[in-house]
Amino acid sequence: MVFDNIVKEFFEFIETDEFLNIAKLKPSAFTRKRKMECSNLIHFMITRGSNNTTVELDKYSKDMGIQPVSRQAYSLSRRQIKPISLKYLNTWLIDKIYELQDYKTWKNYLILTIDGYLLNLPWIEELKEEYGGIAGKDHEITAIKAQSSGLYDCLNEIMIDFEVKPYQVSEKTLALKNIENSIETIKNKNPLITFDKNYASLELFNYLLKSKINFLFRVKKTDYTKERNNMESDDEFINIIVTDSRINHIKDPELKEELKEIKQINLRVTRIILDSEEEKFVISNLPMEKFDTNDLKELHNLRWEIETSYNTLKNSLEVEKITAKKRLTVEQDYYSKIINYNLSKEQ
Repeated sequence: MVFDNIVKEFFEFIETDEFLNIAKLKPSAFTRKRKMECSNLIHFMITRGSNNTTVELDKYSKDMGIQPVSRQAYSLSRRQIKPISLKYLNTWLIDKIYELQDYKTWKNYLILTIDGYLLNLPWIEELKEEYGGIAGKDHEITAIKAQSSGLYDCLNEIMIDFEVKPYQVSEKTLALKNIENSIETIKNKNPLITFDKNYASLELFNYLLKSKINFLFRVKKTDYTKERNNMESDDEFINIIVTDSRINHIKDPELKEELKEIKQINLRVTRIILDSEEEKFVISNLPMEKFDTNDLKELHNLRWEIETSYNTLKNSLEVEKITAKKRLTVEQDYYSKIINYNLSKEQ
């Protein structure tokens, strides 16, 4: 019942002048009466099914009791809406869920994870220029792809933040963006973020420590081997040394200099054995008196919940069924699907 009230309030907020001013691309947008107002456009983007746009518009017009809207009119109108306004709506929704509902925690921590997902885009020249993609031997792009990244609440099954960027943008860059976008939402909820092996890096360790965020990274067996070889047990705090090779990829000169001055970062390295008897190493800042190795193993396993969410987005909500031809409308479509996902979860 509480969640039903949140959903009702959410759609009421879409109809306010406050949101209209956030959503419209320029002040002159939506100043004259249209068949499909800004609130209708947003409502349609979020709730539409997977049929072609013309069929979905006809259905929506009948359901809402408004005059039929052509595909062309819809396409022109939606170009007046900022994609970032949909991210604003998602944050509004997530904040309401945490504020008004009892949310699940583990050991009093909000268990979050970040992971990336390569999104397929239609073969449209403008999207190829905007996003890039996979290149063949002749360096010509053979498949248009966008890099995406989500910050996910594993226990409450909600996508807190979602970024869509060009193919060449790194997962670590997007992970930092996910956290920065969501810091006001999560900072007072005792967050604990888990990461897969591709994310372990000095810049992320440093950022999370400065932000006072708890974390756990799975690491490759070849990562930090010099330090790990000097360990006296399977679970201890060690100094991760700042070397040139570990920071050469960082483009920000100030961050590079900051890490050089730090010289080393003291973190916990733990060897865990999964149920499959596979050996894994994890790096965290979690105190041993609160988290034993079984706890770290459980945390490692919890992060796979984001894979389930991506499966739902891909196969049930058909997030890759994109017909948009411009970056602005591509981002609208993806962010709308994330809101749809969060609204459809049983809270």
